[in-house]
Amino acid sequence: HMHANHAITFIDKDHARMDAYYITARAAGGQDQPLQVLAVGRSIDELVRLNGKWLIQVRDVQPTN
Repeated sequence: HMHANHAITFIDKDHARMDAYYITARAAGGQDQPLQVLAVGRSIDELVRLNGKWLIQVRDVQPTN
């Protein structure tokens, strides 16, 4: 899958939110079969910094807002 158009909002020094669009695709099954797009959508990740590393705390791939 691929994420695009990332927008990161820093809430404080150890928390952030990342809004993005995603696309999930499957490779072509042969020369006569094109790439298949399986899903597209929007995601919101809640990020937290622990021990100097940014980690995904929550990933929401079906946000309602």
